[in-house]
Amino acid sequence: MSVAQSTPAAINRERIAAAAAPKARGFYRPELDALRFMAFLGVFCLHVVPGMACRSTLTTMMDTMHDAGALGVCLFFMLSSYLITELLFREREKTGNIHLRAFYVRRILRIWPLYLAAILLAVSFSWAGPLFAISKGNVIAYLTMWGNWYAGWHGYPHNFTTPLWSISVEEQFYLLWPLLVLLGGRRAVLGTSLLVMAGSAVAIAVLCRPGVDITTVIWTNTFVQFQSFAMGGLLALALRGSVPKMKRYIRLSLLLSGGLLCWSADLIFHIHTLNAPALATMLIPGYLCANLGCVGIFLAFLGAELPGWATPLVYLGKISFGLYVLQLLGNGLAAALVERITPLQTMHYTAIGVRAVLALLFTIVFASFSYRYLETPFLKVKERFMFIRSRAV
Repeated sequence: MSVAQSTPAAINRERIAAAAAPKARGFYRPELDALRFMAFLGVFCLHVVPGMACRSTLTTMMDTMHDAGALGVCLFFMLSSYLITELLFREREKTGNIHLRAFYVRRILRIWPLYLAAILLAVSFSWAGPLFAISKGNVIAYLTMWGNWYAGWHGYPHNFTTPLWSISVEEQFYLLWPLLVLLGGRRAVLGTSLLVMAGSAVAIAVLCRPGVDITTVIWTNTFVQFQSFAMGGLLALALRGSVPKMKRYIRLSLLLSGGLLCWSADLIFHIHTLNAPALATMLIPGYLCANLGCVGIFLAFLGAELPGWATPLVYLGKISFGLYVLQLLGNGLAAALVERITPLQTMHYTAIGVRAVLALLFTIVFASFSYRYLETPFLKVKERFMFIRSRAV
């Protein structure tokens, strides 16, 4: 069947046939949902927990761990690429085709409801204060999936929609990747991934000029961040649907070494350090270090048997998109409550800790509500366009 013939009825017939085939088993790894939540926590700490005020060797090391939380975004990108690549190849193996229309419908139904709701919320309450205030330019950039470029040129918006720049990068990946798998298969994915890795290094070298802000201009750049997607694609190719079986001590070693590499990416190479000089000789190996660290963490989780106490982490990973989108909304509410008791100027570490805990709790409540009442109806429709069963709604 050609792409042009992918009508809703035809898609449904092929989906049913694929489900009935002997090899048509689903693909869902609950441990990767737990990893999604861990990736969110890194970004959450970066956005919500302030850096250390006093300067010492210890606080500098703690600050770099704080800044390394930004690499949760890279981990999200890598996870997304790995799963999308694996699911596309499984779909092609079982149906003989990549159904582009169905793929794009699935992505729209998964991302756009909450994404658009967040933008609408900011626009509707822009009069209510800085937490919601959003410019027309930012709204247009978000709606046209150009939000990361807008942030690179104009800086991050100072409202709760700040994390949405990364959604634009992800949507740009979704636009191109299934076409690559459809037209070129595994060789195209391999060649393109290697080319992207090289191209990202070139992009960093071009962007590294005196005075450039590495946390906006370089960090939000599509060509720079696409290396995480390339790494995810390479993982899917290397694993070919298999799940590595490893001893616990090997997984622990991978987790620790991966975390150390991510920490070193900022401690040594300063890839996300505010006001750090933009040097290509630092940032190019730094981003490679960060992505290799994410690979180590990913492999430590993939195939791991989760203990019973980790079950809530799987649920939190399931709602991680809402957690990511709504984290600064939860933090804004927590800050408003804490600051009524403790003025910001005199806020000590206890108050900061209370605010962070409240922010996490509020974010979880918001994301749970969003998943159940906003996202789930669309996800149920999304299931009609699935050829390979993944996580249940």
